[in-house]
Amino acid sequence: MRDDAFIAYALGNFIFDQTHTPEHTEGYLLEATFHGKRLATVRLVPYRIENKYKPVFVAGETRLKVISDVIEASLDLPQP
Repeated sequence: MRDDAFIAYALGNFIFDQTHTPEHTEGYLLEATFHGKRLATVRLVPYRIENKYKPVFVAGETRLKVISDVIEASLDLPQP
């Protein structure tokens, strides 16, 4: 959150032809709920790509790892 604006980076490339390493097959959907024009909630929904094309929502340890990876990467972003 920056000055009352929510900024989400790198939401593209959900599924595409790529090297299938764990780093390339795990990610998250960003679910945003609006009330009119006002952003009400934001939720990260972690997933893993299985069989090179099928997104599957994950739970437990895998879910925590994906969210942790996102938080760690966010901390490395330059600050204004």
